[in-house]
Amino acid sequence: MRTIGAYSGCCFVREGEITVKIIEKKSNILYNIEHKNRDHGSHGTGQGVVQMKALLTIDDVPEKVHREVTDYLLEKGIPAVFFAIGQSAETNRESIIYALQNGFHVGNHTYTHANLGELTYEEAIAEIEKCEAVIDSLYQEAGVERTYKFFRFPYLSKGNETREALQNY
Repeated sequence: MRTIGAYSGCCFVREGEITVKIIEKKSNILYNIEHKNRDHGSHGTGQGVVQMKALLTIDDVPEKVHREVTDYLLEKGIPAVFFAIGQSAETNRESIIYALQNGFHVGNHTYTHANLGELTYEEAIAEIEKCEAVIDSLYQEAGVERTYKFFRFPYLSKGNETREALQNY
């Protein structure tokens, strides 16, 4: 399973004016964007423009407003990946299935939203695999092929002494 990092390749800017515009919709989940930072330039190296790819992700779904969020994104033509907590997804299957049937992707955010840095390797893998089973069943029930497997660590905690093993899982 490949981990898609929450902040991989991002440019953090604390001051100045930032402009982002969509250049091209590359697929049903990926945009090419242009990022211009007047004061700090491309990645803080001076004034400039850099092109990058952007992917909208939403964590901790489903929530009470998940259907409304899905409808809003559909209305605006904004693709996204929803990172689901398996336990919540099991009890709120309808909203996830609705999102899947409307072209959104669902990724793994562990079964209970556990902080993997506080678990053993075996406990962490169990959290991930239990959520995977829930997500697979949701895709199947929705009648949608699962073309991508996304994972995001809750709390961005990539493990303690298990970090390397989890990164390679």
